[in-house]
Amino acid sequence: MSKFMRGLVVMSAISMPVYVAYADDAQGMSQDLSQDLNDGVKCKPVKSIIKRMRKLEGMDADIVDTVTTSSVMSIKTKDEGPLPDAVFFRNKGVKTAFTIADDGKITDFKKIAFFDKKGEFCIQDKRYFGKTKEQTKGIFSVSLSLDVAFKDAKGLHTLDKIRDGLKDGKSHYKKMFPTPLKLMIPKMTHIGVAYKDNENGRERKDPEIFAVLDDMNLSGLQMEYFSAMYIIAVEDLQTLGADSLKITGGDYTLYPLPGIEKMKKFGFVDKEKGGEEKMARKSE
Repeated sequence: MSKFMRGLVVMSAISMPVYVAYADDAQGMSQDLSQDLNDGVKCKPVKSIIKRMRKLEGMDADIVDTVTTSSVMSIKTKDEGPLPDAVFFRNKGVKTAFTIADDGKITDFKKIAFFDKKGEFCIQDKRYFGKTKEQTKGIFSVSLSLDVAFKDAKGLHTLDKIRDGLKDGKSHYKKMFPTPLKLMIPKMTHIGVAYKDNENGRERKDPEIFAVLDDMNLSGLQMEYFSAMYIIAVEDLQTLGADSLKITGGDYTLYPLPGIEKMKKFGFVDKEKGGEEKMARKSE
């Protein structure tokens, strides 16, 4: 999961990842409400989502060479009940099915970028049969998470690639928002290392993250632990004279980020109490 731009981006909230909420109790502009009621179908227009996905799919090659935006549409069921019987896109009576994994993720959601903006995103389930939106409110919740991260996670990141990723990362975020909100997106000045096995958000005693010059580890790299990530300022790497950042100790994801204070300003909070203390790590 991405660590910046968390929350619903509906009006002006900015934090990470970007969630686009789908309310299962909204009838939207369904093409045949009476038939849908009998079939247990609820639909909602997704024009804004399609437009956003098209922008991300159509980015120039030099903006996607270092970082990428992944999209995950997920469905959750009230009280951890069964997932819906079917999820599909519908336009002018033509249905295109989506695939739902056991964890509720729609694995082929990216194809929606190529669908007609006049269509609808629909959920069909026996719990909807013959029932009004008031009777079925809250059965399902659907969210779209857009996650911006470095493409490479092989352990060694050159300073040039990191700088390029920070610059391009901001471009990715700007594609997600309407024009007024684009002005609020801060400059990316830091990188965040999130180990994939860190499900409980606990800080490691000795994270294996090193500033490197000519394949030699440098001492004194400053890191801050914030919301299950090790945050590193690119300026600190430059001050140390490093030409690369080396990350070992397990699979990880590397994120382009602003500083922690900027993240807090946009409503991002730490997941672990006391996890904001700054520390110097001495490379062995």
